[in-house]
Amino acid sequence: ATADLSLYNARLIRQTMGMITTTFLVPQQDLLRSALAVVTDQSDRHLEHVQCWAALVLSLQGSSEATEDDKHILHEHSDSYGSPEALAPFVQGCVCQATPMTTQIRFVYSGLCRQNCTPFRRSST
Repeated sequence: ATADLSLYNARLIRQTMGMITTTFLVPQQDLLRSALAVVTDQSDRHLEHVQCWAALVLSLQGSSEATEDDKHILHEHSDSYGSPEALAPFVQGCVCQATPMTTQIRFVYSGLCRQNCTPFRRSST
């Protein structure tokens, strides 16, 4: 009975996390490693997530693999807030981790979007 309950709970957690988070797997680049190494404010656990998101956005702005449209959207996003702390109401969680035994970085993000929030809009191309 305990094993069945453990499997049920694990499945339920995976389903719930899949509904409320977006996961990106990206190739490791020096620019993105800076998001992994961000020094966070340990006194505020939520601010850690906001700082991770801000580091990710800034890293992607300088990525050679980002398109000009993507860079424009990222610049609009960062310019519209002014400081990472201003993102606190919108970023519920952001975790950056190196994946084991691969050359990828995993970003898990959960957040709200204010009206006309550009980083979540994709062009129709």
